[in-house]
Amino acid sequence: MPYQDSSQRADDNRSSGWMLLILGLLGLTMVILGITGVIHLRLSNPYLFYGVMGAIFLFFLIAGVISIKNASLFARKAKSENSLRSTMLDWCREALHAEEIDNQVKTPGMLKEVLYFNRTAYIKDRLNHQFVNLDQDFLDHFVDDQVYELIFEQKE
Repeated sequence: MPYQDSSQRADDNRSSGWMLLILGLLGLTMVILGITGVIHLRLSNPYLFYGVMGAIFLFFLIAGVISIKNASLFARKAKSENSLRSTMLDWCREALHAEEIDNQVKTPGMLKEVLYFNRTAYIKDRLNHQFVNLDQDFLDHFVDDQVYELIFEQKE
């Protein structure tokens, strides 16, 4: 599964939670209306039908509450993730320079693809050294999407 930052996960959990809550509430309302006789259904075993359907819609309701709760956790994590990302970008602007990186990793006749992988490996190594305990999926995404272009866009 590709990396997904915490703000995206918060949005996904929030929208899923609201849909599950709405479906659970509507379904439980229909079950209650069926039990009370407002909606008349001809069922051979109404206890089984209403029991199973009530359990399913109650599960939807509980899953919706849990998803909305998780969305708030991911939103808090997104704030710290954005702060870390900003700090890391500032450090990269100051400490990482294209010429320095190429002097460390480039050899004559090297293919562009190999050069790209060597550069990203060097950048990741420097970031791991500067910022300890980084999530490696976050780091991969960060280097590929932001840092590499920041450092090498002017040069190439």
